[in-house]
Parts: sequence; structure tokens; C-alpha cells
Amino acid sequence: MISPCLSETVEMSQTGCAFSFINVSTFMNTEFEHNFRNQLNVTITLTEEGTDIAMVKSKTINLSFKIGKVEILDSPTNFERGKVIEGKIKVTTFSGRPIPNKKVYLSEGEQWSQKLLLNLTTDSNGLANFSIASPEHPTREIRLMASVYPEEKYHAYKTPYFTTANARIQLLQPATPYNPVFSELSIESSEEPFKCGAEIPITINYYIVGETTESYSFDLIYIVLSKGAIVHHGHEKVEVEDSADVRKGKISFKLSVVAELAPVVQVVVYSVLPSENIIAASKNFDVEKCFRNKVSLQFSPSKAVPGEKNTLELTAHPGSLCGLSVVDQSVFILESGERLNTDKIYELLPVTSVSDYPNMDEDYLECLRVRPRRDEQIDQVYNTLKGVGLKMATNLAIRHPLCLIYKGVEYHRGDVYGRFYRLLPVRITIIRTL
Repeated sequence: MISPCLSETVEMSQTGCAFSFINVSTFMNTEFEHNFRNQLNVTITLTEEGTDIAMVKSKTINLSFKIGKVEILDSPTNFERGKVIEGKIKVTTFSGRPIPNKKVYLSEGEQWSQKLLLNLTTDSNGLANFSIASPEHPTREIRLMASVYPEEKYHAYKTPYFTTANARIQLLQPATPYNPVFSELSIESSEEPFKCGAEIPITINYYIVGETTESYSFDLIYIVLSKGAIVHHGHEKVEVEDSADVRKGKISFKLSVVAELAPVVQVVVYSVLPSENIIAASKNFDVEKCFRNKVSLQFSPSKAVPGEKNTLELTAHPGSLCGLSVVDQSVFILESGERLNTDKIYELLPVTSVSDYPNMDEDYLECLRVRPRRDEQIDQVYNTLKGVGLKMATNLAIRHPLCLIYKGVEYHRGDVYGRFYRLLPVRITIIRTL
């Protein structure tokens, strides 16, 4: 069986672009349609007139049988009992064009057990407004589904269909304060990458549980890593007031962002509490991709006509090795992805951030003779440091043993919540047949 093929020849415009429109039905309306893959393989050969120099590019275009889409817009994320829930339903074609006068159905409940709430019709903009009363019965979540089908429908293979829309609306409840079970540290995130040349505050939240009720202080140590190396470190003194409840607070330190920190900076913080328990946390932050050696390139005049003389001015640090290429702009139109840019330079770095280290670098742990004690977090500090490729030389218990010997019996730690299990002997009975 030979796949259908379509060939066209077009001429590029003065702007270096050419457009060709094909009808997909040319490939679909055949007796062998169900044997074809849902994709088109496009090959373009660009030939320059006069030189016959040719360039070939190929691309695969996936075909979809989605002819339209349903969306739920402007619906609230939370609801209150006794209040009205309002929103909009939008119906569009596969290309995003609104579909007017289209029947849509709004339902509530789990999939395959929907309860129809409203029958609606879209306006000239493909929109249908809805308004429903919030439930009085004790439910914590409302699940809405909008569809052009009155009932849940199964779509056969290679059959045109409209997508459905779903929305989950949670019951509005008062926020509860965060009260951890164990002492812990956390580092606040940043929504934007750090800007080069800026001084960024790094904020650490601490929660202290189960220590002495008296006032005390402890040191919070912070380490900053970039490309696997420690580039900055320091410590802050934390004063804790006497209290029987969870002690919590936050503390910050300033980080000067320089080019050497790009593209990722890793921050690790840890503290040793009065009970000699250790708490730790780490966070990765993106850094603006910048360079220490600033380079500028200017033409004088900035615009020129063919044959006119022009002056090029290149500025960089003294002693810099600069590469300069001058090519026709059409080269970049044909090979737009081959230009040298900041991302390509940073992709040459062998290490941008560190995560974990090889098992061969693990320190061997012998069985430890201990007495039973209350549950606690398993290797939290050890895994935090290991997660950024750091080892800590300390006589404090930052890592739990893999096995225990208690009253002469050896126990090995299993994979379920770090619990220890005794290895029981297996009795084998041999039956001999005469």
C-alpha cells in the first residue's frame, strides 16, 4: 500500500516567505484511511534561482479529530453555602472561532454519574452564562462539567468530536495555621529569576517543636552553591522565646547576585537544636543568564544604503578575545535556530546544579545498638544535604542506621516508613520418598 502524496511548487515573496494551503481531506477520504497514521510528513526543498543551491527541511504534523472545544470561564475557585455560583461556557471551533447558537449542557457530579443542571444556548460570541445555587447539603466540593452532548459519550477511533470542560469548586473554609509535627526549616520561593547585580533577601522560616520551654538561641547556618561549588556561607543567631507551643518565625540574609551564580543557585540551611537534633532545608533559585564581561556592538550610522561607508564599534573589557561575523540577514531567516545566543553558551557548562552523588561515595553504616525511642523523621537532614551533593562531617545523628541490634537480635530497616523488621529463620522440612 502506497501512502497518498501531494506535491506543490510555490515562489517565495520579496520578504522571504511563501504560503501553501492544503486540504487535509485529500488524505483522509480514501478506502485506506483507517490504515494511515494520524500525521502528515512534510518535506520542503528550497532552491535558489541562478545557483540551484538547495536546502531541505522536514517536519511531522500531527492530525487531530477534535473539531471543537468547550470551556468553563469565570467560575469561582471557592463557594459559600447559600450563595449563587456564576460562570460562563464558551464553545469554539478547532481553530478558536466562536460557535453561536450551539446547545450546551451543564452537569454536576462524578464522571458517568452526572446530574444535568442546565440546558443552555451560546450567543453570537459563542458564550452561555450560567447561574446555579450552591448546595445546602454538607459537601466540600462541586464538580461541574460542560459539554455539547446531553449525556456522557464515547468517541470512536478517528471520529470528529468536541472536548468537554470540567471545573472543581471547593467549599470556602477558614485557613488553619500551619503546625508541623517535627521541628523544621523552609526557604521561601521566588517567582522570578534573580537579576544580575541585585541584592536579594533569602528568607528562612523556622518551626521549633518539642524542645525545652525555656528561652534559648541557636545558630542558623546557610550555604550557597553554584555549579556544584560553595560560593558563599554564613550564619544568623535565632532567639527563641519561652513557650509551650510551637515556636515559629523567620529570618533573612542578603545574597548579592553576580554572573558567577548563573544559571542556578542552590541554598542550603541547617541548625543544631539544644536537643542536638538537626533540621535542614534546601531550595534552588533560577538566576538571570548574564556575563561578567559586557560586550556592546554599534554601527555609525545605525542605518545605511548599499555602497555607503559605515563604522563598527566593538566594546569589551581590555584583553578580551572577541569573535565577529558579518553575514546577510537572509542567512538568519533560513537558519534561525543556529544563531549563537546566551542559552547556547550556558548549555556548554558541564555542571549547572548538583543533585545527589554516586552510591560509591556513600559512607558505610554499621549496625547500631540502641534502645527504642519515639518516632521521628527518617534521614531528613541527610537527604537534604545529599540532594545538593554535600556531605557533613559531624558526630551528631543526622542519618539513621540501616540495621539495629536489640537484645541480641538484628533488625534491618525496610522500605515502609523506615520501620525495622526482624529477619526470622525459615524452617525447611525435607520429606524423603522410599
